[in-house]
Amino acid sequence: MEPDAGSRARLPDRVQLLPVRLNAGTVEVTAARGLPAPLFVLPNGGGLAYGELHLDPASLAWLSTRLPEIRSALTRGSAWTTLWDAMLDGALPPDALIDLALRSLPRETDELNVQQMLGGLSQVYWRFTPAARRVALAPNVERRCGPAWRRPGHRA
Repeated sequence: MEPDAGSRARLPDRVQLLPVRLNAGTVEVTAARGLPAPLFVLPNGGGLAYGELHLDPASLAWLSTRLPEIRSALTRGSAWTTLWDAMLDGALPPDALIDLALRSLPRETDELNVQQMLGGLSQVYWRFTPAARRVALAPNVERRCGPAWRRPGHRA
């Protein structure tokens, strides 16, 4: 893991990158002293850390419902990866990740994030969703993902 990768915290009025040395299971973020409580903390918000990073419950709830509101493409991509890991760890239900992808894809402006979300959506749909649930989800997935698949430059 890159120990000085930094975390991003969403404060009520901005997203702020805070330097953090991730060298223990729990670390104190001294740069956050005196700041208002964040709406979320994203341990890999700078996109450089590598390791098993877990979200606190408030950050998981905020990111899994409001990801498209984040302005930075890098932060959205890092958040998606962290949410994917949360789903793999059982902290986020597969249906929640599917719903997030379906709501996020029409608003996503970064092609790398679109590709990452489409790949994740495909995997969670086929590998982590029971067949009966896939049948129920199929019309919505096809309707909502069509625009993402028809983007200029995208090869189906």
